Amino acid sequence: MSGEILKALTQLFAIVTKQDGGVSENERDYVIRFFERELDRDSIAEYLGIYDEQSGYNRQTKEHIESPAAVKQKTTSVQDSLLTLNI
Repeated sequence: MSGEILKALTQLFAIVTKQDGGVSENERDYVIRFFERELDRDSIAEYLGIYDEQSGYNRQTKEHIESPAAVKQKTTSVQDSLLTLNI
């Protein structure tokens, strides 16, 4: 699979999984399993980093540690909607 397609899928995974209030461990595990089927070990870390950054996983984890109530369900942002259309 080409790098362009993988990057687009990674972005779409991130947008979709963060829509219901944040990324669950099950959703992130699904993305990791997908990467394991499609990528070599070195590339998994690269694409998982892109996914974590765009989905807000790293920020979400930090917010959960600091304050479990800090993560609230959000509506789809205009920016995410435009990015989805652009992809």
